[in-house]
Amino acid sequence: MTRHMPRSIREWEFRDRAFDVWLKGALRRTFDNVTKEPVPDALLRLVRPPYPQAKAGIQSAKTGEHIMARRVLYDCGPSGNCYKVRLFAALAGIPLKTLEVDLAGGEHRQPAFTALNPWQQVPVLQDGEVVIWDSQAILVYLAERYAEPEWYPPDPLSRAKVMQWLSVSANEIQHGPADARLVRKFDYPLNYDQAVRLSSHVLATINAHLTDRDWLALRGPSIADCAAYPYIALAPDGGIDLEPYDAIRAWMTRIEALPGYIPIAS
Repeated sequence: MTRHMPRSIREWEFRDRAFDVWLKGALRRTFDNVTKEPVPDALLRLVRPPYPQAKAGIQSAKTGEHIMARRVLYDCGPSGNCYKVRLFAALAGIPLKTLEVDLAGGEHRQPAFTALNPWQQVPVLQDGEVVIWDSQAILVYLAERYAEPEWYPPDPLSRAKVMQWLSVSANEIQHGPADARLVRKFDYPLNYDQAVRLSSHVLATINAHLTDRDWLALRGPSIADCAAYPYIALAPDGGIDLEPYDAIRAWMTRIEALPGYIPIAS
């Protein structure tokens, strides 16, 4: 479908986006060299508002024509792992078409889906000929290929810091708040008391980490924040109270104030 796209829409989607990336990079370099402080989020938002989003693609700002995304996310609405991909795509202005997988009906165990992901789990991203499974891997792929570099910077130290939190999201957060939610909300046969105990340790550790910084890994939001946010924000579904964790709640508020933010229900 992209090959039939009018030239004016291509220019809106790609050339203007390249200019935004350059301008935001120039702002960051200036602030780094002159003030030694990060660029205020409010100033970055003035560069250009986020691109219009739609569930199955994007809409031309010039003609109103709907453009289907060639990137397809095999999705499950209540899944925090699927949500982290949708959230990052919305924040980074990456159009995705979502296809709901009927987990209750066993669609993920059918041969067609198993051919996409032998582990029979969502999310799965299909980008043309490319198929990526695992939410953390999808975040890395989308950030590397389509997003502005600050979401996953190319230098080794920044990438290592981001990867630390992708690991925490897939392990400590998954086996703490996420498992507690699976038991309470979906009746999974997991050890709830153990998940609650681990959640207390995980949330206290993350809260301490955030007491003197705004974001988990870098000076601005990154895919690390997108990876960790969903199951922390959804922790009350598992009977986990976030009230004692002031720094976490402030961090969540910052994420929810980012341009393009979407809640899980969307």
